Amino acid sequence: MVLPVQDYFPGVTLPPHLSPFEIVNDLYVPPEKERLEAMQRGEIPVHAFGEEEKSDQEGNDSDKDAEDQEEKEVKEEEEEDKKEEKLESGKQQQIAEEEHDPEKEKILAEMSVTPGSQLRRKSKAAFKEDQEQYRLAVSMIPRKKKKLYKVLRRKETRQFVNAELRRHKRKDLDNQMVSQVEKRKKEAKEAAEKMLQKKRKN
Repeated sequence: MVLPVQDYFPGVTLPPHLSPFEIVNDLYVPPEKERLEAMQRGEIPVHAFGEEEKSDQEGNDSDKDAEDQEEKEVKEEEEEDKKEEKLESGKQQQIAEEEHDPEKEKILAEMSVTPGSQLRRKSKAAFKEDQEQYRLAVSMIPRKKKKLYKVLRRKETRQFVNAELRRHKRKDLDNQMVSQVEKRKKEAKEAAEKMLQKKRKN
């Protein structure tokens, strides 16, 4: 499988490196690895991979193009706001007309809500019984094999903790990236508004 070339152009931030030597752990799989596996299975076309990052990086390539884009976006947003105001006024008229519809009133009168059943979890007694059975099973392990069992348990807990740490780190990184992108967009909008104000004054 050939990876998309646009992710490796000069000046583009490289995609995260996935180590081929890492031991496979089902507890945590990075989203990039999931995407690559989906590409290998053919679920995602190869050219669609990395388009989001590409669009972000193309926006930062030249300042002039970015300023022109911001001006266009501001104009488009103003037009969309006007359209939304018109749509809202039209919707209010439609709602007023629909409130007096006798057919809908009949349908609403026939509708009813049935109370749902509560999800029942294991009772405390059943949970304690399961724990007791587990403890008895562990106590039945011979001494020689108990050490091996403890080592395996420690390894499992370590893997679980590492997976949780990776999930939290990834979440923090994603949040940072989102906040940076939002900050850039906000700065670009402010710059575009200032440019428009200067042009209007001139």
